[in-house]
Amino acid sequence: MRSQSKGFSKSVLNQRRHNHSLRSWLRKRFWYFQQLSEPRATEAALSTQRDDVVLNTGAVRAVIEDGIKRPIRLLLEAYCYRAAVILIYSGMDTMAFLNMPANRSDVMRSDFIEWAERYVKIAGPTPPTGTDLYGTRCSVLHGGAPSRFTREGRGRLIRHSSADVPELVRAFFAGVDQFLVDLAKDPEKAETANRRLEELEANGPPNRS
Repeated sequence: MRSQSKGFSKSVLNQRRHNHSLRSWLRKRFWYFQQLSEPRATEAALSTQRDDVVLNTGAVRAVIEDGIKRPIRLLLEAYCYRAAVILIYSGMDTMAFLNMPANRSDVMRSDFIEWAERYVKIAGPTPPTGTDLYGTRCSVLHGGAPSRFTREGRGRLIRHSSADVPELVRAFFAGVDQFLVDLAKDPEKAETANRRLEELEANGPPNRS
């Protein structure tokens, strides 16, 4: 009887520990989803515009908010982490396109690395560099196999788990919002970004009927 009692107590204790871990995990996920659930940051970024700098807010909402951020939120809510990561790296490509010099038409590796290095700040003991993110982007957008860039040791391949995807989303969203703030302070870059945003909006299907 005494050994059975000890076994029962141990089972109850293990169950309580499991429940505590589960509650902690759920609270963390709820916090992340709460932070990502509304486009407040995008609206706040657009509200910082100077009188002489006007980003096309309609195109920003269509291309960035409805075309990138909202689908990522929906994928997270559906636990489609792989698809969310693909869209995040594709979104970084889009930001690099908006940020590249006005006299260029094609995004280069250096454009992606420059944007990611400046704007994507992922928390952790060894945060990835823009070069790491580029090498991972090449892998993610081409089926998941290590890219030649990472095989040659030019960048670290980041293997995203379901547990760290929300942090990647947070870092990407924060980077996008800071990028919009910076664009809103620069008339020349805002003009170039507007032209490109309008081109992207015109070339893609409408998000809402």
